[in-house]
Amino acid sequence: MAKPDTKNRDEVAATVGRGVALMQAVVLRDYGGFDRLRLEETDTPTVGAGEILIRNAAVGINHCDTDVRRGVFGVAQTFPHVMGVDSAGEVAAVGPAVSGFTTVQSTPTA
Repeated sequence: MAKPDTKNRDEVAATVGRGVALMQAVVLRDYGGFDRLRLEETDTPTVGAGEILIRNAAVGINHCDTDVRRGVFGVAQTFPHVMGVDSAGEVAAVGPAVSGFTTVQSTPTA
């Protein structure tokens, strides 16, 4: 696996100092070719009402991700955009108003 983009190392260090959990993500910052994809460290999202957080063990980039990268998905994107529609892992956190999921439950998504 490629090393994460550390151009914002000072910002990342400051985030770690605040106790915010970090994760690695493939991030798209604008439309274009494969050279636009970057492995970066970013804040781990928090869950809201009706949401779960998945700790991914594997992530795939499918045709929807490719279309988003190329700018032909048909829906305007906001950037930065975290890639990886397909994933498998376990439930790390469960938000309010969620039923049917528990933490550390295995979950494939597609």
